[in-house]
Amino acid sequence: MAHHGVKHATKDKFRAVFDLKAKHVGTSLNDPLMQGPDITSSLVGVLLRFREGQHAVTEDIQEILHQVKVPEDDRDSLRFLWWLGGDTNQAIQEFSMTSHVFGARSSPIVVNFCLRQAALDYGDKYGEEACHVIRHNFYVDNLLKSMASEEDCIQLTKDLIGPSADGGF
Repeated sequence: MAHHGVKHATKDKFRAVFDLKAKHVGTSLNDPLMQGPDITSSLVGVLLRFREGQHAVTEDIQEILHQVKVPEDDRDSLRFLWWLGGDTNQAIQEFSMTSHVFGARSSPIVVNFCLRQAALDYGDKYGEEACHVIRHNFYVDNLLKSMASEEDCIQLTKDLIGPSADGGF
């Protein structure tokens, strides 16, 4: 995978940014990937539903792509070379991503499917309300939900932990 390193301006954090659109001999890694159907909840719909109640709950699933693992048989397509610590005097090392990467054509459908599947798989265990919220009030990795009372928001927040955690998030 084509990539480059980026150091955050205010954090002491260095990360790799992958470019799956980069072409080599006329083909990129994204070219053969299928995008899949758009199952992302409509942003307008999420925002309109967010305005229904008086009290709000928001959630951001941190690094959602890194929480969805790539099957071992598919990891060879996500290989890259890296100098440990960014030190170009060191020997180059080969790595493979074990999770999905930002910029892959298929990543949005994969993470949305996994999050929705967790809601379906654990609906009976944790209650339909939390799972309904997961299916309809997330825009990719961000939840926006409003409710009538603070108590309802607190209960929903507690109820969302179960299916999210059991789903691997």
